[in-house]
Amino acid sequence: MESPTQLHANSLGVTESTIMGIAGTAPAYSIEITTSTIIATAGVLSPASILACGLIMFGIAFAFINLNRALASAGTSYSWVTMVFGKSLGFFAGWALLVLCCVFMVSAMIPAANATLLIFKPELMNNVHYVTVIAALWLTAVSLVVVKGIKLTSYVQVIMTPGLWLQHLTTRTPDLDQLDVACKALRRVLELESTAPPPWVAKVEVMA
Repeated sequence: MESPTQLHANSLGVTESTIMGIAGTAPAYSIEITTSTIIATAGVLSPASILACGLIMFGIAFAFINLNRALASAGTSYSWVTMVFGKSLGFFAGWALLVLCCVFMVSAMIPAANATLLIFKPELMNNVHYVTVIAALWLTAVSLVVVKGIKLTSYVQVIMTPGLWLQHLTTRTPDLDQLDVACKALRRVLELESTAPPPWVAKVEVMA
């Protein structure tokens, strides 16, 4: 008689779990792609909107912690929603998560393709066909690693982490002049997109 399929205990250590957790949330990437949108939409209310969303995310994380303790399952939302609300809502919860992951993966592969071309063929960075092909190759490689299992995924993530730390050696906090240029560029873009920039943009000043 075949034993029921279940998750392997102790597959990941503390270090691997920490690195995987940080990689999964992608804090730097999330801040990069959301900050401008939040500021453009909420203006001076941006800090409050970030706080409100942070409280919601804290509630979700707290729920996941306790649900994993009660019923550890690779199906996560699909398994939990199905158990409580039935198969129909569980189906939608599972597919919503899959669609979200696919959209994120596709959007993340485009910068990866651009970075690859920047290293090997900088003159092709603006070529849509080359970017699409390289992004598809990256997506295929990442998918194969994920399908292989969590252990291989953790090894790949651990190997990539030192490379991400090296970025701190090549990046610097912008000075006031650079921030001034960024604010003026943002105002100009908004002026081109509309007849007048929002009031909060017009009041942006960089204090020397």
